[in-house]
Amino acid sequence: MNTSTRTPTTYPLNFLEYGYVAFEGLMRTMPQVYLLRLQRGFDAAQVQGVARELVSTNPRLRALVDPTLRTHRLLVLPEGPVVDQLWEDAWEVAAHLDAADRQAMEALHERLHNLILPIERGLMCKFVYVPHALEPVLFMCVHHIVGDGRTMLHYVTQVCQRLAGGPPMALQAVEAPPLSQAFGPPRWWQYPAAVWRSLRHEKAQQRLINALEVVKLEREASPYLSTHALKHYQVPVPASALRRVARQLDVSLNGLVVMAMAETFLRMGNHAPKCAAVIRQAMDIRHLYPKSLGHGPLWGNHVGVFLVVETGKKTWQERAKSIRAQVDEHVQRYARHEVFGRYAFMPAVALLGRQVLSFMATKMVRQARLPALSCYATNIGSLDRILSEDARGVLKDMTATVPSPTFLQVVSEINDVVSMTASWQRSEFSKEDLGVYLSELSQTFMQLAQII
Repeated sequence: MNTSTRTPTTYPLNFLEYGYVAFEGLMRTMPQVYLLRLQRGFDAAQVQGVARELVSTNPRLRALVDPTLRTHRLLVLPEGPVVDQLWEDAWEVAAHLDAADRQAMEALHERLHNLILPIERGLMCKFVYVPHALEPVLFMCVHHIVGDGRTMLHYVTQVCQRLAGGPPMALQAVEAPPLSQAFGPPRWWQYPAAVWRSLRHEKAQQRLINALEVVKLEREASPYLSTHALKHYQVPVPASALRRVARQLDVSLNGLVVMAMAETFLRMGNHAPKCAAVIRQAMDIRHLYPKSLGHGPLWGNHVGVFLVVETGKKTWQERAKSIRAQVDEHVQRYARHEVFGRYAFMPAVALLGRQVLSFMATKMVRQARLPALSCYATNIGSLDRILSEDARGVLKDMTATVPSPTFLQVVSEINDVVSMTASWQRSEFSKEDLGVYLSELSQTFMQLAQII
C-alpha cells in the first residue's frame, strides 16, 4: 500500500497528550509495552514485515511531537527514506534470548519499560522480536502520546490478524478532536453549572480522603523519581470462575478485580477504623463524543479517571454493592458532564507550554503532592472478545504495562487467564514488598472463588 505524501501533516494534541509531553522528561519515558507470546514460530522477516505494515497504515505510529512558537503539535512523517531509516532503529531481533524463559522475558520487559523513545525525532515506537520454534515473543513499545490502551489493542489486533494470514491492513485516519467535545456539556450556557457540580464533588471527595489513612505500599515519599520496576502477575483463579462469582455478586469482572484489590489493601491495614483503599480507575470516554460529529474509531488518547474509595470491614456482598454504586455514580457523572471542572481549564493551561506544565508537575513530585492512592488500576479488557478466531489462534498470552509515578496494575484477559502486571517507582518500595501484596491478593482471589 502506498501511503506516501510529500507534505507532512500536523494535528493538535489534546490536553492529555500535552500532559504526557510535559511529564515525559520528569518520568524519563512513557512507553506502553505489550508482550505478545505467540502460539507458533514465525520467521523474523515475516514479523518485521507485519510490524512495518502497521507503521505504514497507522499514521500516529509515524508521528513525532513538533514544537511550534508557543506550543506543540503532532506531526505525521510521510512515508519515505526518513521513515525507512528510523525504522531500522525501531526494529530489533533478540535472537540471543530464550523466549521460553519467563524470567528472561520479564527482565527484557522491564528494560523496555524504561526505554526512552525519541518523541521529537521519531519514531515513537519500537518492536523487539525474540524468535522461538514454539512460542516466540514480540514486544510492542509505543509511547503514550501516540495512543491509549484501546489504541494499543487495535495495534495488537491488526498484528495478530495479519500473522494469521488475514488481508492487508487498511490505512487508518488521524483524528484529533478536543476532549471538551466528550467532557463538556452540549451547550455553552451549561458550562458554569457543569463546572460547579464537578468541583463540588471533587472537593467533597478530597475532604473524605483527607480524613482517612490511605493504605499504600509506598514506604516513604521521595522528592525524586527513580527507574520503573515491573512484575508479571497472573490471578490464580480462571477468568471463567471469576465471572461466575461476579455474576453472583452482581458486579462486572472489572468490579470484582477492584473489589479484590480494595479488600487486600484494607486487610494490610488491619481494617483500622480510618484506613482506606483508594483505587484510581481509567475509563474509555469515546462513547461520550456526540455521534453527530461523525468521528471514526478515534485512535489516540481518550480516557477519563475516577476514584473508588473503600473503608471498613464488609461482607463480600456489601463490598460489591458499595463498589458497584461508586462506579455507577462516576459513569453517570461522566454522562451528565459533571466531571468537566477537572478538565475545563486544561486547554488554557496547555497553551502555557511545556515549560510551565513541566514545572507544575515537578513541583508536585518535589513537594509530595501527588494524589494519595493505594493503586492505579486500568483494565484493557478481554482479548478473547476482541480478537477474531484466527487472531486468537496466533496469540497465546499477552502482558501489558505502562510507567507511572504511582503504583499501577494493568489488567487484561486472554485464554481464561487474568493478568495484572505491576509497575512502580523503585524509590517507593522493593520487589519483596510487592511480593507480600501479591501473595495477599492471590489469597483474596482464592477466597472469592469459594463463594460459588
